[in-house]
Amino acid sequence: MLSIANMNSAQAAHYHAKDQNYYQQDKETSVWAGKGAEHLGLSGEIDIKKFERLCFGIHPSEERTLVDISERAGTDLTFSAPKSASILCELGDERTNQLIRAAHDQAVQTTLSFVEDHYAQTREQKDGHREAISTGNLIIAKFQHDTSRENDPSLHTHCFIVNATQKENGEWRALHNNQLFTHKMFLGQTYRNELAKNLREQGFMIEVTNAKEGFFEIQGVSKELISEFSQRREQVLEKYEELKKQYPSLEEEKIKEIATTGSRNVKDKNADRNVIKSNNIERAKTIVAGKDLTYLNRLNSSQTNHAHQKLTAKDAVDLSIRIQSEKTSVFNREDVMKNAMKLSLGEHSLSAMQSAFDDHVNERSIVQLDQNAYSTPELLQKERGIVEMAKNRTNPLISAQHVDQYLSHTSYSLTKGQQEAYTHILTSDESISVIQGDAGTGKTFMLKAVRETLESQKQSSNLRGLAFTGKAGEELERESGIPSTTLHAFFVNPPAEKNMVYIVDEASMVSSLQMHHLCEIAKENHSKIVFIGDQKQFQSLGAGNMFSQLQKQSDIRIVEMTENKRAQTELMRSLYSSIKSKDLEEAFGILEKHQRLHETTDLERIKNEYLKDRHDTLLLVDTNANRRALNELIRADLVAQKEVTQSQPLSIKEAINLNEIEKHYSSNYQVGQIVVAQNAFQGFSAGQEGMITAIDHPSNTITVTKDEQRIKIDLSKAHAQAIQTFAIKEKAFGVGDKIVFTKNNRNLKFRNGETAVIQAIHGNIIKVQKGNKELAFDASKYPYIDHGYVITAHKSQGQTTGKVIAFTNAQMANLNRFYVQITRAKRDALIYTNSIATLKENTQKTQIKTSTLDYFRSAMQHEAHTNHNYERTFNEQKERRISRGSTLSILGDYCTKLKIALADLSRHFGVFKGNRREIESTRGKDQMKNILLKNEREKAVQSITQSRERR
Repeated sequence: MLSIANMNSAQAAHYHAKDQNYYQQDKETSVWAGKGAEHLGLSGEIDIKKFERLCFGIHPSEERTLVDISERAGTDLTFSAPKSASILCELGDERTNQLIRAAHDQAVQTTLSFVEDHYAQTREQKDGHREAISTGNLIIAKFQHDTSRENDPSLHTHCFIVNATQKENGEWRALHNNQLFTHKMFLGQTYRNELAKNLREQGFMIEVTNAKEGFFEIQGVSKELISEFSQRREQVLEKYEELKKQYPSLEEEKIKEIATTGSRNVKDKNADRNVIKSNNIERAKTIVAGKDLTYLNRLNSSQTNHAHQKLTAKDAVDLSIRIQSEKTSVFNREDVMKNAMKLSLGEHSLSAMQSAFDDHVNERSIVQLDQNAYSTPELLQKERGIVEMAKNRTNPLISAQHVDQYLSHTSYSLTKGQQEAYTHILTSDESISVIQGDAGTGKTFMLKAVRETLESQKQSSNLRGLAFTGKAGEELERESGIPSTTLHAFFVNPPAEKNMVYIVDEASMVSSLQMHHLCEIAKENHSKIVFIGDQKQFQSLGAGNMFSQLQKQSDIRIVEMTENKRAQTELMRSLYSSIKSKDLEEAFGILEKHQRLHETTDLERIKNEYLKDRHDTLLLVDTNANRRALNELIRADLVAQKEVTQSQPLSIKEAINLNEIEKHYSSNYQVGQIVVAQNAFQGFSAGQEGMITAIDHPSNTITVTKDEQRIKIDLSKAHAQAIQTFAIKEKAFGVGDKIVFTKNNRNLKFRNGETAVIQAIHGNIIKVQKGNKELAFDASKYPYIDHGYVITAHKSQGQTTGKVIAFTNAQMANLNRFYVQITRAKRDALIYTNSIATLKENTQKTQIKTSTLDYFRSAMQHEAHTNHNYERTFNEQKERRISRGSTLSILGDYCTKLKIALADLSRHFGVFKGNRREIESTRGKDQMKNILLKNEREKAVQSITQSRERR
């Protein structure tokens, strides 16, 4: 693993110099590294006095200041080997020790070389602002240790990067180290990947222990040994749990930091290293009783370690790009390579991953938008395609005269925003309408008026509601009367009806690919789309933020609904107003004044507050762990109070939430689990399920039995992303229980996220009250239910209730989440959190989703500015009378500038590394292609021709 921390001068000099490495006998344990160290003549073993001088900004060999260090002397990067590697280094023979150390040292150096080449920067004042510039050199002091403070085996290297770097002109400047912290997770994964690769090449087998984090151990080192020699970790965990109870308001990362430092014992500087090793050998023998420890020296004798290479480097990068582009429209190089390394841990070097990434760029399977911003051609085309389709025109649904007639006769009182939105939907000739409606402004009430007006014109059957969540779809249908479903269900079997009007509620949660797919369906069927939502609420979990992007287009009319209709008390009206205007100081002041903000993690207290008025209260949490815990507490009370009766165990299927990396490792699956295909692949149609009947870890495959057919699924392939896994569990349900449906079912008309109350249970037959309908289903055929007293904040968007109780993790907070939590309520809202201070700090941040369109607009502005500069250059050359020699000089200078400018423009628009090949595009008349290539070539040729004529 990798930890990073800044240190001041005193900390650095003391921590790395005093009493360090006192028991490392006859071994070089410290060494200078980095081109910056070379520039200063520093090499070999570290001279502590020179190190101390550098920590205070003084030149190591001369009596002068090197850099002006005020607070930060440097940054400590600590690379720690997996415990199994440390154990082998300690208990193995000299050969094994050297192999492990060599693998570790090389992994550390590869990572540091990448840091030096890519993240060594300083800052300079330019055009009124400070700009980071690359220097390519660092001064690094490396200190290696092989035991922990508890004398457990712990191979790790402290790499102290001095706060100094040298510019091209020889000047030494303070180091700008932001990139180290920004890309910490990537650097940690790079070290682990390089170490795993080095160990594989030495013959060791590795076992992935945490696919999500990219952790591994060496096969053959038992869990018992690892546990025995993890006393330091146990100390930290024990201290962490103690501090967590003592300071519930403190953020998690801070507790971990204090637990780590606060649980440190002072090292015994008189300890004899040989005695420590002897003690460790004796400890190990008690764990592997009856087994000779020399077996540890044979763990690198594997001959089959590379018999099965799951993915090539290029395939790993390709799969990583697919994963990234499903989550975000714009991604960076580090995130792609980090996940590629996790998907093929230890199979390919960092340089191989970099080459594979560059191949994708050169082959244009990804497009470079900026210095470290990339996307896919598909996302570029589809996000721009949505904007283009939004400009199309269609026939209005009804005339303005009919709208006036309805408004004059209706008993409804519409706000100004509601009336504008209502009129726009019905009378606009836009094929895509965009309604930005703040929370609680009566969007569904307005849609009810739209439905009734179209009913009066015999057109209401053309209306279809679409929502991102099942619960939002349920509320849309109940409140507006418009038949509604989820987007996911709609896409499984899209209807072929013509001239429809699709009302897309909570449109901020719709991804770019989903929005484009819907737009294509509407275009083909001559249908209209109304996107309605609030860009201040949760953004899409998928790539893009197209609902917000559509609102930035100057040629698309946006109707805004701002008048609040939901808030029924002065408390809620003032909260809505302050949060909407981003006056968070006022919002928290209101909550505190009315005793609606509490710092606690006491689930009993939260449960009791919910039970006071549970029938008109939404209890919101941020994590599934808290959802499950509170559901159990609430239900236990209801059973004790006999509000839930006749409980009996039912076999249900509970979703297993594997992330996009975990899905690709067989170690995360178990025989007996249920696999559901989210998309069609390898003999599965969307929605089909089967049971895992066999797992083969060496080939990384699972065998799924479906309709008596056995299908082997290679989890290394992209189709693993289409797998949703469920575990079969027993849970008690009784009459009076509130349940939630966790999977769509078209036949039963159940939607994921909808809730119901059990009225009766007879075996597996359950009768429920869902809204105003009584329904029955067989739980053995539809086992996708759970207790539904508590929901996550994400699933609450689109819902309305009398009272909200939000138990929020302050570390996960942002303004969007806070806005959604508060604005579900009509009359009251209570916030419980583990840290009020952190909650206040984090709600200042908004959820940021990027789009390729952000870079497109920036590039177009850059292009216009560049063209203006070209024109000015040409005019200046025409007006001058210059000699042949000066003409050649100016022309050469101009061509150089032109080449640089073209490379810059090419970077923005996908023509990489100065390559002037035509931009890949589905449109032959692409404006960028004409502007960037044809015009610049013609101008360059014209300039050269004119210059030749003058000569």
